[in-house]
Amino acid sequence: MPRPNGLNALGIGLLSLGVLCAGSCGHPPVNEEDQPSTTTDFGKLYGTNCAGCHGADGTHGPGPRIGDPLYLAFVTRETIRAVVEHGIAGTPMPAFGPSESGPLSGKQLDALVDGLESHWGKKADAGAPPLPPYSEEDSIQSGLEPGDPDRGHHVYLQNCAFCHGTGKGASAFGPVATPSYVAIASNQGLRTTIVVGRPDFGMPDWRHRPPHPIASQEISDVVAWLASLRPTYSKVKPITVVPTNLQEQNP
Repeated sequence: MPRPNGLNALGIGLLSLGVLCAGSCGHPPVNEEDQPSTTTDFGKLYGTNCAGCHGADGTHGPGPRIGDPLYLAFVTRETIRAVVEHGIAGTPMPAFGPSESGPLSGKQLDALVDGLESHWGKKADAGAPPLPPYSEEDSIQSGLEPGDPDRGHHVYLQNCAFCHGTGKGASAFGPVATPSYVAIASNQGLRTTIVVGRPDFGMPDWRHRPPHPIASQEISDVVAWLASLRPTYSKVKPITVVPTNLQEQNP
């Protein structure tokens, strides 16, 4: 969730305010809870730090659709807080927490997560089938295999290429099978988008892919294939979570 220009504008505004206040007197005391550096008001925190990438209402932004009840049903509260606090290495999502020298306090991080749930976390009717495993690690622990790029390429051509292209030439919507895209897209981000979709931009979630929903194994396979296109200069973490039994065989 990078905040492109909001923080710069905020810094300039605070500097100007400080200069004006230093040369004036007689103003009423300021409520510290209303100050950007201390406020726990969700609207102010979200508008300043999140809306630039995720949209004013959590949708229609270049970043993940965090205002979607399905997204909030798929991604746990703990995961969202950890991402906001620590960021995601190699992607446009920066760290906001005090442990990473970010601009927000622990109370403000909690206020953001609370606000996401209270504003947009209405119970989502995931319907049938149930939600896929959140991560590849969860998928493996449920008994499925690690993602396979060869299988994933086949699934991609069947389910994704019509809109996103094959990686060569133009595409009807945003091209994702390109090194430049996957260089800054995390594996989990790809997985989450496949599951939750982007209905604000016409992309259905995993349930509404004719002739049948994308299976959990297929999701892992598609992500594995897309990640195989990632260039060496990318700082995004590698794709495959190696099961414990394979780690023992291949230390």
